Amino acid sequence: MPSSSQTEKVIGFTILRNGVTYDYPFRESLKSLTGLCANTFLALGNSSDATEEEVKKIEGIQIIPTIWDENLRKSGLILSQQTNIALEHAKKQYASGWAFYLQADEVLLEDEYEIISRDLQRANVEGCDSVSFRYLHFWQSYDQIAISRRWYPQEIRAVRLDSKIKSHGDAQGFSGAKKTYYSDAHIYHYGHVREANAYEKKKQDFHRWWHSDEEMKNMSKKDQKREKGEILLAYLGKHPKCMNNRIKTFKNEPRPKEILIYGDKNNFSKDFLAELDKSIQWTNNLSEAKKFSGLVVPETLPPLWIRLFNQKLQSKVPTKMQSPQAREWTKEFQLILKLSEKGVSYQNV
Repeated sequence: MPSSSQTEKVIGFTILRNGVTYDYPFRESLKSLTGLCANTFLALGNSSDATEEEVKKIEGIQIIPTIWDENLRKSGLILSQQTNIALEHAKKQYASGWAFYLQADEVLLEDEYEIISRDLQRANVEGCDSVSFRYLHFWQSYDQIAISRRWYPQEIRAVRLDSKIKSHGDAQGFSGAKKTYYSDAHIYHYGHVREANAYEKKKQDFHRWWHSDEEMKNMSKKDQKREKGEILLAYLGKHPKCMNNRIKTFKNEPRPKEILIYGDKNNFSKDFLAELDKSIQWTNNLSEAKKFSGLVVPETLPPLWIRLFNQKLQSKVPTKMQSPQAREWTKEFQLILKLSEKGVSYQNV
């Protein structure tokens, strides 16, 4: 295991097929990988559109041509098979270091590259062979995230090249990890925010990698029922800069004239505070806080306090996603969500 003073190469790996047809943010995903990684291996499936031509415009991508097995129609196994092809090519060329995986609808935040690099080094020191990252699942919009039980709150996306870890199932995660480090950096998942026709086509076409023709007959009704029950939170936080062109039509909701945060600003990092709207004020005085309709409270307060203030202090933002595996969000991310709830942005677009 390398020492903490050593900075190992980070190698990217990913898969793709018909990215143009399905309107994947694959260009943004690949660019976010190449921004972090010394080299990136792409298992590029037999596409019927201009995906290969578009990929070739991006530097730092090593294309591995593949053919998707049309008979492998169970549990999304074609995705892990393709993922492992890319991973094995990376392992053949690099004996050690970290392999970082993204799917074609996942993007990294450039501001978190430093956090990711730091956590990979910490994982080395602690003898970990994998690193898990938090997820933001955007649902049909760039200004809301889905948090219900069906959404995974974190997943392994970095694995040691000298380990036996492999992608499994439908490539949501990896198996064989012996010790995992949990990072607070995020994977931005945009799989459910794309051009409407391409989104519908992607859903219909991709069901066939999980289900037989007979099973697919009822999938549309099941999708509609499940989608109506989504639990959503407003999100006006940062997005990767490489997503700006896709988000250019995005507009914030009008924010209240005055926002007051009840709490101690010293509990938050200087970097975080530097990016808050400068008009936001802080107070530790409950009597003063009672006067403001635009009040935000970072901490969870006792029910008695909420009753005394006629529900003014109540927020719909929970402390974590609903999955039983979810870790609590950091205090800074919870504050971002509570500001978003009030229509106040914390972002770089």
